[in-house]
Amino acid sequence: MVTDNPKHVIREMIRDGQVGAIFNTVTRQDIRAMQDQVMELSRLKIPLFFAYDVVHGHRTIFPIALGLASSWDMNNIAKKRTRLRL
Repeated sequence: MVTDNPKHVIREMIRDGQVGAIFNTVTRQDIRAMQDQVMELSRLKIPLFFAYDVVHGHRTIFPIALGLASSWDMNNIAKKRTRLRL
């Protein structure tokens, strides 16, 4: 698991084939640079997997539906549903 590494370290790890997924990278510029590097160096041309930690509310205003459903708090879900218009 890679956490909080400088960009140059991540790029070296990509070059060495040690990275298959990137989590919580925010800028398109960074994502494009990493994906281009992988596609250039990868023998099988398998792209990186990019994901965001939205389950825990990262960059969201309201709880997401998955988080609400997993709470099993039907009254709270009903209140949020009215506010979110789900």
